[in-house]
Amino acid sequence: MSATSATVLCVCTANVCRSPAAELLIRSGLRRRLGTETASGAFTVRSAGIWATPGRPVEPGTATALRAHGVTAADVAAASSTALRRDAVAGADLVVAAAAEHVRGVWRLQLAARHRTFTLGELSRLSEAVDLALLPEEPPERLRVLVSAADAIRDARRAPGGPYVTEAYDLEDPTDNDPAQRHMVEHTAFLVDQVLDLVAGPVLVPDRLPWPRRAVQWSRSRRARGGLSR
Repeated sequence: MSATSATVLCVCTANVCRSPAAELLIRSGLRRRLGTETASGAFTVRSAGIWATPGRPVEPGTATALRAHGVTAADVAAASSTALRRDAVAGADLVVAAAAEHVRGVWRLQLAARHRTFTLGELSRLSEAVDLALLPEEPPERLRVLVSAADAIRDARRAPGGPYVTEAYDLEDPTDNDPAQRHMVEHTAFLVDQVLDLVAGPVLVPDRLPWPRRAVQWSRSRRARGGLSR
């Protein structure tokens, strides 16, 4: 972990849907907020899978949805599955997991990473309670302070003897279903934007709806697919 840059590691099972979606949306979101050169110098964003077979491309349905969300075709094409390794976990300032099972997989490699490992949904929810006055100006250090603050809030909220991780914020595995993959990318993009707005500020040139309006739009879309009760 560098004092001048920050590393984000995204983790799922096979590293062909959920974790590459998070990786590419985070990288794209940082570029849109900081500019390509600044983002590349300040952040390293990677992904890996607990049970990944190396060298597989992003699933076609996920790839199509990512391009629709502004990820470049070149970035999507360059993504290739990688097996999760302990050194990758040890070198990350933040580990973003798709689901609770992946958080536990990270723990098995390095228990010390517990304090900087969250499911994406949990991190987004915890970030809402972080005192913004605590966050420094530089985005890499801002990320590290955000992670530390979110961990403290999580620990304070945990019931005595309760589980340290919950499935409540899991991103559903879309398997090979294209509509489910589009839904997963929509949900991931929403959560990523919430976190990145705190880490790096609003986008320099917005090309999508501001996240509160997109939240309503995403919820309506999900309800139309039967994902929410009426």
